[in-house]
Amino acid sequence: MENDDEAKLFFKIRDFGLMNKLLKNLNCNLLNYSRVALIRTFSEARISIRNILLNNEKITNLDGDLI
Repeated sequence: MENDDEAKLFFKIRDFGLMNKLLKNLNCNLLNYSRVALIRTFSEARISIRNILLNNEKITNLDGDLI
């Protein structure tokens, strides 16, 4: 999944605004608000989430519930 069209299918989210809200709700060391501001494409978002998962980061929402 190297291009943004494939990344859109991967997320099943067509609206980048929704993806941005999802990323802003992730609470972990590798993805913070300043980093989210730099994510401009679905591919960048996919790579960021994949890196979090590969590093076994615990992903929680802002309420502390595991996602």
